[in-house]
Amino acid sequence: MSFYIKLFLALIVILSIGLLGLKKEGNQLVVVDVITPVSIFYVGLIIFLVSSLRFEVGTDYIGYNSYARNHILGKPFFSEFGKIELFFNIFARISYRLCGDMQFLFAALSFFTVYFLFKGFLYYDKNLIVPVLIFFISTTFFISLNAMRQIAAFSIFLYASQYAISKNFKKYFLLMLLALCWHKTALLYLFLYFAPRIRIRKSFFPLVISMFIMKKIINIFLARYLSGLGFGYYLIVKAGNASTSFILISGIISVIFWKVIYSSYEEKDNFLFNIALLELLINILGDGIPGAFRLAYIFWPIYCVVCPYILRKAKSLKVIYLSIFIILFGFYFYKQQILANSHTIVPYKSILRGVL
Repeated sequence: MSFYIKLFLALIVILSIGLLGLKKEGNQLVVVDVITPVSIFYVGLIIFLVSSLRFEVGTDYIGYNSYARNHILGKPFFSEFGKIELFFNIFARISYRLCGDMQFLFAALSFFTVYFLFKGFLYYDKNLIVPVLIFFISTTFFISLNAMRQIAAFSIFLYASQYAISKNFKKYFLLMLLALCWHKTALLYLFLYFAPRIRIRKSFFPLVISMFIMKKIINIFLARYLSGLGFGYYLIVKAGNASTSFILISGIISVIFWKVIYSSYEEKDNFLFNIALLELLINILGDGIPGAFRLAYIFWPIYCVVCPYILRKAKSLKVIYLSIFIILFGFYFYKQQILANSHTIVPYKSILRGVL
């Protein structure tokens, strides 16, 4: 764990130096010096290297190698079409030819994730300190080592959200096709093109209360429906108590978000609030379904953007809000990574043994 702490502190220092190249104009931060993009580039490069060079870190490491050997290698390219995402199929074959294992696939996933995730961050805020902070303590970074394809798809969705807000359906649609090449859950993102035009803040509490009341019935239907669509792997792994933590965190953040932007009519506000609300509803509905905590990961990284966005929009209580976010995710981080060592990411090992 000490490796990740040192890594996080190093990234924060680099990003802090990058702040010297930012200047506030009105309510926006603008880049006035090359030091800012240079610092962001190095932070992204470091995260890419740590993620792609890992060795025997994360439960997916063994799983991906086993799955590729049993379902991809030695079989016709289109034999598993519809069951295996296109990029997974392509990069797994390339990876085994180049490396004899899945290492190149991990590098490809890491590149897609970091590139689109950071471009998505920058669309909403030029100061990346809080996004990277939430990125780490929300365990999004660690989840990306286990559910890498899903996070890669989300990263593309986050970047594409600007085209949903600007009503450029063609670019949004093409990017969603790209996301589908990594993970089939990107189908859900396609329908969110209309999210910026939907304002449901007045229905927030009735919706949440209704979901709590109906979840016992709906989650049974949800489990059967998802299994029928080929999403059964979301419902196999036991969730433990993770779903309760998801509900608590997403619920508190959603209430704060609702309070901060209640009177706003901006489409960017609508989009982020609706995604945060959707994350909360998924957590409520999935509670009680073994393994449904994986469904929460579909939108979980949105808090890397939502939390700093709340801080920027809030007219007061910014320090209190930041403290709440740190406490919530800090508790979850402690529970998942220190106590439980979720996804077996500790200790960190890389293919550059003795160097990284």
